[in-house]
Formats: sequence, structure tokens, C-alpha cells
Amino acid sequence: IIDKTGKINTAIIYAIFNDPQIIATIYKYATGSILLHASSAIDYLQIAYNESIYSKLQEIMTPIFRRFVKNKLENSHLAELRDFLLPMLMNGQVSVD
Repeated sequence: IIDKTGKINTAIIYAIFNDPQIIATIYKYATGSILLHASSAIDYLQIAYNESIYSKLQEIMTPIFRRFVKNKLENSHLAELRDFLLPMLMNGQVSVD
């Protein structure tokens, strides 16, 4: 999800769409037999907007969101490394001093 106007950055959009009330509204109005489509729920979403508040919130949220994304990537790399090394450790191909 992106803001076509460019006023709201990814960090704020992520926070908005992780709100339990927004998620519940999307699930309530999403349509589709196998795969739910959230586009039908857009008409029912109510999101307050005040440009000055969003601007201040973005200043706070952007560094936090960047760190969150960096940590997710690092965790993914560490999980891959664990999955590669653990079998080798278990069968004795490598050892830890």
C-alpha cells in the first residue's frame, strides 16, 4: 500500500494497517471465496488525518520503521545461517570451540 500523494510514508501506512480495528474492518468487509480481497473494505475504513500530526509522527516513526526492517532482514539471514549450520553441527561436520 502506498500513498500516491507522497504525504504519508511507508512507516505510517504500516502502523495504520497493523491497527487491530483496521484489520478487523478489512476482514469484516473483504470479499472473495478463497483469497480475500481487501479492496472492497476500503469504503468502510475510517482513518483520521491531520497533516501536522502525521508529519510529526513520521519524524518519530521513520527511524523506528527503518530499524524494524533492518532487524527483520538480519533475522532472516540469521535463520538461514542457522538452518545451514545446525545439521552440520549435529552430524559432526563442524564443531564449536
